[in-house]
Amino acid sequence: MPTPSVSKQLKSLPVTRDADEALREAVASGDSAAFQQAWLDEFSRPLKRIRRRLGRDPLLCGWSVDSSELSALERELAASLDVLQVSTGKKKKKQEARKRPESLNQVLAAWAAGVRGVPGPWEALAVAEVLLREGSQLDPDVFVSVFTALSRGLQSLWGGKNLKGRGTESVAATSDAVQSLLVNGEAALVCGLVLSPLEGAEELQTAGRTSLQRWLHDSTDEAGHLHGALLFRLPEVLAPVARGTLWADVFHQPLWEGDDLGRVQQLLSRACMLATPPIAEHRADEVPVTSPVPLQPILQMLLETVECRHSAKLSRLLKKTQKPVDEVTIPKKYRAGRDEDSEDTKTQPEKPEKAQKSEDASPLQISWQSDTVSSAVLRTSLQSDADVIMLDWHGDQVQLQIFAGGIQIFAGPWQWSVQLDEKPVAAPTSWKCSCWFDDAECVFIELEGECGDSLKCIRQIMLATRERFAMLTDSVTTSAAQPQVELTTALPLAEGAVVAADSRTRELVIGRGLLRVRAIPVWLEDDRVLHALGQCVEQDGQLISAGPGAGGVTIPLALDWHPGRVDAAADWARLTVTEARRYNGAHEAAGFRVRVGDFQVLLYRSLMPGVSSRACLGLHTWDETVYTRIPGRKTPMEGLVEVESPE
Repeated sequence: MPTPSVSKQLKSLPVTRDADEALREAVASGDSAAFQQAWLDEFSRPLKRIRRRLGRDPLLCGWSVDSSELSALERELAASLDVLQVSTGKKKKKQEARKRPESLNQVLAAWAAGVRGVPGPWEALAVAEVLLREGSQLDPDVFVSVFTALSRGLQSLWGGKNLKGRGTESVAATSDAVQSLLVNGEAALVCGLVLSPLEGAEELQTAGRTSLQRWLHDSTDEAGHLHGALLFRLPEVLAPVARGTLWADVFHQPLWEGDDLGRVQQLLSRACMLATPPIAEHRADEVPVTSPVPLQPILQMLLETVECRHSAKLSRLLKKTQKPVDEVTIPKKYRAGRDEDSEDTKTQPEKPEKAQKSEDASPLQISWQSDTVSSAVLRTSLQSDADVIMLDWHGDQVQLQIFAGGIQIFAGPWQWSVQLDEKPVAAPTSWKCSCWFDDAECVFIELEGECGDSLKCIRQIMLATRERFAMLTDSVTTSAAQPQVELTTALPLAEGAVVAADSRTRELVIGRGLLRVRAIPVWLEDDRVLHALGQCVEQDGQLISAGPGAGGVTIPLALDWHPGRVDAAADWARLTVTEARRYNGAHEAAGFRVRVGDFQVLLYRSLMPGVSSRACLGLHTWDETVYTRIPGRKTPMEGLVEVESPE
């Protein structure tokens, strides 16, 4: 028999006239066991789909534990559910299996007794998911207590006039997009589904659905590129979207239709290109690193819910990147006519269904860029040890993350500062992408800072997709009468990365786990004995690069992590640039050469337009930027990137 307090709570539920008759009778009589059974019968098909989809997987709400500011009661609930390992995939003994429902009842009974007023968004998500996945295992009185607490709290929070305004709030414009997604999007949707026999639940569902759809339009462009402000919070952002999509799907109320469905499919394809392996467990002598929520299970669940082009390829990519990299492999050399998106020869080619053949015929884009949302991803392959560079320039600072061989080495703001005649100059107020290039051998992006008419600031990243090699080039030039320019940049090292200096050259080695990246300051003299203007040092967890110049300066940093060139000798030099039988100054043009083993690259940068073509180490060009490979004495140069000069 239900306790008097539980029976009273049950009788107070505002059941709709369209609700199941058995459920209405249970509410009227205050019978908690009958209400629980009627609710389970009403939702038997969705609950069966949930069991088939999720099995004994951990609770999905755990993805967002660290994304919300939890109250003391929420933290206690999260810790208790984590200890219980509710719905884990591990095999349990029969005795342990019998104890779990009893412990779960105790946890939820304590929560229902402790909650006062409005539940927090995370605890609302958690108990709603427990009702959907473990409702049959709960004691009837506990079930009703949790159900009524959820109903009472959320109807108070989102009921009446406040519901419409909160549900349609612009998520991307709020100070905390993730919190807004949880509160106004997923929590409203899933609680509206769980409470659907009650009055106001349908309006709650509509508000959650509208909020999630509004978020999609505010946070992505038409091609599904995610806004740069959210790029580095992708697991936090996509977790409520993926769960909301799943809950709507199992209730046969699809969240995405028409153009929205196409945009979500594009978003999913773009987001998979950000999947990178976790860092391997550190040794005792290494700095420990934090373990964020993995992106792969979130994307995999969304991939299983939303049909997507190249789903087999994307699923294989997510599976590969779930384990730490145990070896940085040597990339295959480029051969003309070979699909740059192809995977290794050990992987069988995808065999799409006949209905999907025409759609899957289009190539999968592994690198992408969007001016609209100010973000870009440069990726070399679909392998777990792919090299990946992520960029966000929506604000006044460029944010980046660099993964070499699948291991993160840089993460954070790419800082910039300039002095003219020892006087600081204001940093760029905004950035824009002025050039983007992507082919089988190279991915290249150029960003231009808004610094006023007297100063021009250019940032370039060139990633050689077959060479485990990249160059990050900063250049500044001024239209003034050639003042002394001092440019300083700072690349933030990833957590756990360490830097060591070479004893003979100015090369630095960045180490993290099994990875060793050679950082080569190409604008400095290579021999430590020789005097150099500028510096490249590690300081306070950042790689600081600085260089001076008369009227302009260019500082290219070369990064090499090719396994075949780990011990190869490296040398580099600044080159002379000539035009019409005269030398170009640092404010006009700059040239550099860097060689690691048998791999050699020439960089030419034009900072001011010339009146005729310029020459640099045998290169004759009108172009503004040239990155080219120098194979050998008897072989012509092989261009990687050529950026034409503006007319």
